[in-house]
Amino acid sequence: MSNFYDSNMIPEILRVFKAKNAVISSLTNESLADAIKKSGLELTFINTGDEDAIEGNPLDVLQDLKDYDSIFIDGDANWYTVFNELNIVKKSNKEFPLVFICNNNFPNKRRDSYADPESIPSEFRQEYTKELPICYNNELIKIVDDYYHACDENTPKNGVLTAIEDFLSENSYISIMKINFIDGITVLYPKTQINEKRLGIIDKMLQGEKTEAISLSDKLIENSLLVSYINKYNEYGENFNKFEDELSKKNILIENYEKEINQKSSEITYKDSQISSIESKLSLKDSQIENFESKLVNNENMISALENQLESASADLSQRESSFNDEISSLKNEFSEREASFNDEIQSLENKLESANADFSQRETSFNSRIISFENKLKRKQDEFNSLSSNIKQKDNQLQIKQQELDDVENKLDNLQHSYNRQLSKLDSNKYCISCFKDEISNNHQEIQYLKNNTMLRKILSPAAYLYLILKSSPKEWSLNINLYKALKDSKCFDIGFYLNKNQDLIDSKWCKYFSPELHYVCKGFREDRLFNKKYFNTNSKKELLDYLLTCDK
Repeated sequence: MSNFYDSNMIPEILRVFKAKNAVISSLTNESLADAIKKSGLELTFINTGDEDAIEGNPLDVLQDLKDYDSIFIDGDANWYTVFNELNIVKKSNKEFPLVFICNNNFPNKRRDSYADPESIPSEFRQEYTKELPICYNNELIKIVDDYYHACDENTPKNGVLTAIEDFLSENSYISIMKINFIDGITVLYPKTQINEKRLGIIDKMLQGEKTEAISLSDKLIENSLLVSYINKYNEYGENFNKFEDELSKKNILIENYEKEINQKSSEITYKDSQISSIESKLSLKDSQIENFESKLVNNENMISALENQLESASADLSQRESSFNDEISSLKNEFSEREASFNDEIQSLENKLESANADFSQRETSFNSRIISFENKLKRKQDEFNSLSSNIKQKDNQLQIKQQELDDVENKLDNLQHSYNRQLSKLDSNKYCISCFKDEISNNHQEIQYLKNNTMLRKILSPAAYLYLILKSSPKEWSLNINLYKALKDSKCFDIGFYLNKNQDLIDSKWCKYFSPELHYVCKGFREDRLFNKKYFNTNSKKELLDYLLTCDK
């Protein structure tokens, strides 16, 4: 099929249909507008930005335009606007013209778009939104442009193509041109015998056949129709003779035209030689295309090999997931045992601390009583010193002895204080251990919740993780990201519970519902400096992290 813009089919179609003037309404496609201007028709512009264009609502402007041969409708792509524009075109022309309607494919095929929703009557206005998330080619995308879009599609009175079909259902003499030469553009025309003949000529042009003397096509069509008309009504002899004479005259005119065509044949022969030269060049291009096709086959083989690897990785992933579930069950049992043992140890430490506190209180009471006793003795010695000055030296020696005993008692008290501080430090250490175990319990609980939720959905979508990595990575990062993802899945370094607790925004996100935290870390988490382990180490690149994981596992 011929390419539309390269072969300038618009001017050819307008010429075959004998169009002399055209209306261009809100056309934004520059290539299409240039093709129309090349046709040499008398043009009327509506909202196209040209100097002499008529500005205003096309539904109002078209009311004042009459008897044009063709019209190109673009702009506000919704059921109400297109349906009413077609009805205005029908009422404004004695004969229905050629109508070219744009925007009848994605996303406006069965979904309205509004430049100004308030200009559409409420009974014809769909529920709309500015940014529309939809699923297109199995991928979730968001339409963000200058228009508002209907939230639903495929509903009554919704979309450009729906408006065309509703209009045709009310006007059986109008049809859609079956020749699909422009993606997203529908051509309407009145069904007549001459127009059907014209469509045959256009079909030959699209198939690359030579259509000589196109300017005479209407005369030839009229003569052909005239012959069929005469054969049908040959019972009217007198009229038949008149028609036969008129046909003879027209045949003579046709013979003269055929002579002129024969004179042009030599010129066509020369053009054929030029075409042959071009065909040789095309042959060279065909060989180049074959080379490209062979490369394409090689690429397809590579893709097939990658798909086989992906299937193998999926099977391996399922096996590892089963092993991981068994390991999780074993860890749960081991954790329960350790938790019971740890609680017993904490209770023992608390009993020891209570006993140490009681012993310390008892020793403190004994020490206070001894201090009082020493003070009484010192008082008596002071009295003896006052009365017996002769024995001062001896009493001083005794006092030094008692002072030494007091120092020993103070040293013992200091030792008791140090022991008490060590017990407090040990208790703080135990509290820290309890905090660590609580964090580990929280991480394990979060990991168990993650493994329970949407397990079947993640199993189904797990092979798509590698395809998602390829789509979201540059070609240079494909191999690195896939290997890093595999390493994180296989490594014990990646703590899923810790990663989800530290990143609460991921728990209800698509990453946990459809894929995995490891995939999120490779695609986004590494770039956002998120931690996946309490004992995380510094890395400067994904390559360095991959090397560390491979070395660590060994």
